[in-house]
Amino acid sequence: MKAFFSQTWSGVSAIATSPYVRWLWSAWVRYPVLAIGLGYAVTWVLEYYGFIEATMFHRQTDRVNYVAGGRNLALIYAAMVVGPLGLLLAIERSVTAKRQAETAERGERNSRFQSGAGMLGDETLAVRLGGIYSLRALAENDPKTYLHTITDLFCAIVRNPPHDVERPADPEKEMSQETGELSESEAAKPPPVVRQDLQAIITILGSKAWATSMERYEVPRGALDLRSAVLPRANLSGANLIRADLRGAYLSDADLIRANLSDADLIGANLFDADLIGANLIGADLIGAKLFDANLRGARDLTQGQYNSTKGTPVLLPDDINPDKSTPTE
Repeated sequence: MKAFFSQTWSGVSAIATSPYVRWLWSAWVRYPVLAIGLGYAVTWVLEYYGFIEATMFHRQTDRVNYVAGGRNLALIYAAMVVGPLGLLLAIERSVTAKRQAETAERGERNSRFQSGAGMLGDETLAVRLGGIYSLRALAENDPKTYLHTITDLFCAIVRNPPHDVERPADPEKEMSQETGELSESEAAKPPPVVRQDLQAIITILGSKAWATSMERYEVPRGALDLRSAVLPRANLSGANLIRADLRGAYLSDADLIRANLSDADLIGANLFDADLIGANLIGADLIGAKLFDANLRGARDLTQGQYNSTKGTPVLLPDDINPDKSTPTE
């Protein structure tokens, strides 16, 4: 018998502590009980001050008053119980509808991401550009979810573009050993131009708005992994490339006027004929960077030590930099 009562009590306890029963108690039992108690108190106060007739809880003089008092009390209780319960149900339905809308929106955004990512590999330039701008809009609409992912995706496309981009010959290897200049045949060749879809991507990655979003949503600036990217004659004027990884990148003839390259890694980068007027080079690693015929006039925070670690002779240098690379650093 003792075991029977123990098992029965365990079953009742399990049912009583189940989430469903707790929900019923909180929403459908406890609140009405409290509301009825509060309703009685309100009824007593209203009756005491004469705002309503005597209720059935007090001495009645006749049956009419008794019925009227009961009716008043019932109406007050109905207002106290049914109204808030209706409000609870409306709130629950609103929350459920919101969750369903959020789920649908997440699904729609995931579809947009997959569609945009797929378009990046299309053979048609217009389709690739459509995918790029679609992904940019998605990152702007939901940066917390997609900014880092799309940044990584864009960088991967620039490093390894679909429909391979032919890497131009290294100008340093084409130079005459005697004169240190390009041969006439090489100099006569038209310089290559960065592909339009890749230009669109680096314009987005280097924009002030993108840099601001990366900082706000704590995407590390080192996420700009553009190693060995082929970007000849790219327009990067004013680009924010702080801490960007540009090791071995081909930036010949690139427009880097007033670009922010602080703390960027430019080891071995090809900057042949690049325009770096007013570029911010504080902390940039320029070891082995090829500056043949580059223009560094007005480049900011370039140190003698940084310049001494480069290859080639630029056309113009900041006034405080000695062209002689044997000049000791401070």
